[in-house]
Amino acid sequence: MDQLDTILSALCVWREARGCSMPVMNAVFWAIKNRASASPHNGWPAKIADVVTQPFQFSSFNANDPNAIKWPSPLHAVDWNAWGNAMLVVTTDLGGDPTNGCNSYWSGDAVPSWAEGKEPLVLGPFKFVKV
Repeated sequence: MDQLDTILSALCVWREARGCSMPVMNAVFWAIKNRASASPHNGWPAKIADVVTQPFQFSSFNANDPNAIKWPSPLHAVDWNAWGNAMLVVTTDLGGDPTNGCNSYWSGDAVPSWAEGKEPLVLGPFKFVKV
């Protein structure tokens, strides 16, 4: 990963899972990495920065999502431990893929159409599937 991949993937993990444990943050990062590695087969970009910023893929990068304006900045109230954990997750091998190849996730009770009929792996508030 280059610096842009590192920063954007950490920002995505922080925005989407900052209230979660490091293992859950790690699972979110693996979903990002799994998309990049599956790119030729599923039409996702091969570069992590492009996977994260691809329109309508990760909600925290959608213009209408309240997390899209959140930044780990001294100007905002930030849980700096969560930002440090997000950076640690994307820069350290924490022992392999806890999602078993999943490349997508959601939270909440409503099952998205792209996940219908798939048995999710539940980690924290997220449900992970391979699409």
